[in-house]
Amino acid sequence: RELQMDLCQRCHLQGVAVLEEGKTFYDFKPGMRLQDVMNVFLPRFTNSHRQFIMASQADRLRKSACYERSDMTCLTCHNPHRSVEVTSREQYNSACENCHREISCSASAASLAAEQYDCVGCHMPRSGSTDIPHVRITDHYISRENIRGQTPDDAASEPAFLGLQLLTKERATDLEMARGYLALYDKYLQLPAMLDSANYYLQRSAAPAREKFNPLIHFLFSREDLARIRELSTPVVADSLQDAWTAYRIGEAWMQAGAYQQAEAFYQRATGLMPLHLDFQEKRATVLAAQQRYEEAGEVYEWVLRENPKRPISLSNLGYLRALQGRW
Repeated sequence: RELQMDLCQRCHLQGVAVLEEGKTFYDFKPGMRLQDVMNVFLPRFTNSHRQFIMASQADRLRKSACYERSDMTCLTCHNPHRSVEVTSREQYNSACENCHREISCSASAASLAAEQYDCVGCHMPRSGSTDIPHVRITDHYISRENIRGQTPDDAASEPAFLGLQLLTKERATDLEMARGYLALYDKYLQLPAMLDSANYYLQRSAAPAREKFNPLIHFLFSREDLARIRELSTPVVADSLQDAWTAYRIGEAWMQAGAYQQAEAFYQRATGLMPLHLDFQEKRATVLAAQQRYEEAGEVYEWVLRENPKRPISLSNLGYLRALQGRW
């Protein structure tokens, strides 16, 4: 059951996705556990019980008593090879009746008749989403309280942030929580409290120092403590790093200090690990130009423009290099 749900959740459980070390988004295959490739977090607010993002069907379904008290999966209602646009309403309602046949609905006979005995229409109402405007989607939280047309008592209150929840496994380690908060800060909520939480879990983590190194550099970079990054990375050999973003962040710390040779080594490592990350390539070209190695820098900028001819930084910097070289 869990492996089947993981397959659906690869697309229908979007949130703050954090890859495991050394993994890419292409590594997940049917039959694998999603948590072995990535962890998915969702920020929880005081109104999260009624407001949600577009691709949160799996999260909403898992909250339902129907899911918790049965062996149902997404395939209980959905045929993955048949579009919902051509699936009859009866198929969904018959899935409800498989368990609730002996239990009468508490709605009045008049209400049931008015709704044409449509279980899904009432108990899985269509709703908006918090991340995509002007859409209506089916809420997969099945509940007697989540009824179409009803307005919650707290609908007008300002939502407050409660914390980050890991959805791909039962319990997160402190280091996983730290990485989750760092990703939340990078992608959605650039608030000091997110970095405070990341630091709290980093400090609490009992993981070995080598496992904490990448998220620690990430945290320091987000906090703009570049001096501390330089201090920690002084004994580090660039080629020993296996994470491109860590190499890039260390390179940036040295670049800002004007230590171009040190920066070049880490930028070189970042581009070696992720050669198609054009931001990394442009940083490497910039540090080459700072050392007056104009031909080498120009070759990198030209390579970037072959990959994407509309890169503003490469276009402007390459033009400036040609001017410095008198190549009008």
